[in-house]
Amino acid sequence: MMKCRYNVFFIALWGLVIACSSDNPAVGSTEGKDDKEEPLPDKGTLFADFETYDTTPYFFRYGNSGNSKMDDYYPRWAYSHVVIDNPVKGEENMSSKVLEYTSMEARNYGLKFRFSETVHMDELKGIRFRVYQPVNVIGKETWKGTSKAVFQQLGVKLIGRFNSVNDYEQEEGVLLTNSSVEFKEEGIWKKYTFTFSKSEYSAAATQLKNGIAGIVILPTYGSGVTLAEENKYKCYIDDIEIL
Repeated sequence: MMKCRYNVFFIALWGLVIACSSDNPAVGSTEGKDDKEEPLPDKGTLFADFETYDTTPYFFRYGNSGNSKMDDYYPRWAYSHVVIDNPVKGEENMSSKVLEYTSMEARNYGLKFRFSETVHMDELKGIRFRVYQPVNVIGKETWKGTSKAVFQQLGVKLIGRFNSVNDYEQEEGVLLTNSSVEFKEEGIWKKYTFTFSKSEYSAAATQLKNGIAGIVILPTYGSGVTLAEENKYKCYIDDIEIL
């Protein structure tokens, strides 16, 4: 009788141990793990700081289109891009040199930058850079009195090839829409990060199948206006990093 009671007690105890053990994930289980991607680094690979010839990549106007004989010839070509002494040097950005961009066209126009060599899409996690605009384009007078801008975004596009012959052709690529931000801040250096993964952008499989040749920075994305000459848009770009 005693032996029988002992066996019953042992069986009950063993069942309790098994039940308690099943409440915990098995060794090697993914339950409860964070499936998020690893955080981006605080510092990426410096692509451009414009301080020297070696740290200034090839850049070119992006976004022009149409026929040069049309009556909008002037505003489309009233732009500039040049490396200058930092006119707003301070605690937010102590760089000696920055890239200045000006344009009457405040549409999906901007500047494109060519990588020294093509980057495979698996090797690029994002782009980070600083930008400063003295004045945004919202509500500013326009060319020929057309409707004023009510919206302005900062955007980045990855391009699969780099056309350096003319700016009539806009290269195909992937616009990083998930990272685009409203861009209204005036008179302050801001740092922005645009992330990328091929799983997030299905178009990358075709548009970037041969790699990423460069990037486009679009400081007036979505504004859709041509500004009056006296209201020409201006911004400064600096410290572009590849993440």
